[in-house]
Amino acid sequence: KCLSTMKQCAWLVVAALLCGSGLASAEGGKNATRGKSSGRIVGGYDVDIASYPYTVVVVAFIPNAYILCGGVIVSSTKVLTAAHCLYQQPITSITIRAGSTLRNSGGFLFSYLSYAVHGQYNSTTFANDIAVITIKGTFDGFTNVGKILLQDTEPVISSVTPTSCFVVGWGMNNTATGTLADRLQRGNFVLVPQTTCASRVSPLTDTTICAQSIEGDACRGDSGGPLVCNSRLFGIVSFGAQGCNGAIPDGFAKITAPSVRSFIAANAGI
Repeated sequence: KCLSTMKQCAWLVVAALLCGSGLASAEGGKNATRGKSSGRIVGGYDVDIASYPYTVVVVAFIPNAYILCGGVIVSSTKVLTAAHCLYQQPITSITIRAGSTLRNSGGFLFSYLSYAVHGQYNSTTFANDIAVITIKGTFDGFTNVGKILLQDTEPVISSVTPTSCFVVGWGMNNTATGTLADRLQRGNFVLVPQTTCASRVSPLTDTTICAQSIEGDACRGDSGGPLVCNSRLFGIVSFGAQGCNGAIPDGFAKITAPSVRSFIAANAGI
């Protein structure tokens, strides 16, 4: 869903492209099948999954198409992603690829057991843009697969001494050609005070935390991925500038927002 100045960052692929996706149904970490693609976070750079083992590819299958998003491992069986990746869709299946730098090959594939979308997600304001996926089996014991800790205190956000953060994902790198990243990409950000963000982004709710891109911006396909600051998960990629060009701060589901944190506790047990 997109506004004139903002976009949400899921990626919809029609059925004709499914045969080239390199994805297969899997149980409990079956080795991944191979595929081909290219691209990156707009203006970002290549990184290796070994440094970001909590980052996963989420593919939600719907009739005649699938939706590509990022996701974040937060426990042995739970993945956080964006609500808008799963919201009001007739989801027929969800596949998680973990432990791979590559979007379409390598690592391990996991099937889903269940998923929950925040009951107060608002597709107009992007409030509570959070969902939890429960996998079959466990992430434990797989190479380059592991959880990240959640930010557990309210962030102190200052424009004088900005907090450095980053986003990683396999989203679109070129808005003209629409190519997606084959290799994991990183973009660097700084947190933006809520009042500053509200002057640039409307509507804005207190369940969103904002960050301004410094090098590389999140784009379509990056939704659901992590905003990491000081080695902790501060947010989940939700929305940003329509052109993926850093024209406005990007918005992220705020982990420490009471309604978000209580949803995670209830559905992920952490």
